[in-house]
Amino acid sequence: MTPSVFKIDDQNQIVNSIQADVSVPRLFTPNLSVFQIQQAIVGSSVQIETGKMRFSEEMMHYTLHAAPGSCSFAPHIVMEEIGTPYSLALMSPGHPEAKTAEFHLLNPKGRIPVLIAENFTLTEAPAILFHLGLTNPNARLLGADAENIVRSIEWFNWLSSAVHAVAVRMIWRADFFLPDQSMYEPLIQKGKEHLASAFALIESKLMDRDWAVGESYSIVDPYLLVFYRWGNRMAVDMRNTYPAWTSHAHRLEERAAVQRALAQEGISLWE
Repeated sequence: MTPSVFKIDDQNQIVNSIQADVSVPRLFTPNLSVFQIQQAIVGSSVQIETGKMRFSEEMMHYTLHAAPGSCSFAPHIVMEEIGTPYSLALMSPGHPEAKTAEFHLLNPKGRIPVLIAENFTLTEAPAILFHLGLTNPNARLLGADAENIVRSIEWFNWLSSAVHAVAVRMIWRADFFLPDQSMYEPLIQKGKEHLASAFALIESKLMDRDWAVGESYSIVDPYLLVFYRWGNRMAVDMRNTYPAWTSHAHRLEERAAVQRALAQEGISLWE
């Protein structure tokens, strides 16, 4: 499923759009803000032509606010796996738009991803992944038994906290912890130690198995792919150091949904 894709600049204005391959086209004009578009598309089918909007009733329509290669990449993949029409509000790399006052009306945390539908707003990648898994049982991305559910929570809690919010942030966002740039280097090196320890644990958990939870592909696997890609971005020798995880990444790369998400975001897993 190709979503309606619109890119947003740091003034939260639409800078370009991509024609969606869905039954009712959704075209977005540059002079509409992201929030005007959000109000238009939530819960309805929209076509915008020469500034005029036409509505028709349709199933609940999701909009995913995301940025290329960020942790929103995981829910983006899952939206593609589910296969129902949705819109992708794609920010610029580094997502500075999320820090604007207008975006804070949408998410006061100033973070992405944000998933929106009619009378519904959800933040945090693990919560969004769980929501999509629970509400789309036919996609079979979340096991119904207690063991699969708690193991998924176990992965999400650790990856989003100790790995993302601590190790990754120490490396890429030292300014979050320290005001003085002269103090960054020791913090970054410590972050790399934490990251190496976390990546080694991921490698050990993926040995002799195809997927992270149970015997089948699930909502956890795209989230792991985010961190694998970040390792490559940090110039970690992922292929040679983490062969089991690399095989896992290759399995995901073969999936059509992953290929579509990569193309829509204009990113690669390997660089």
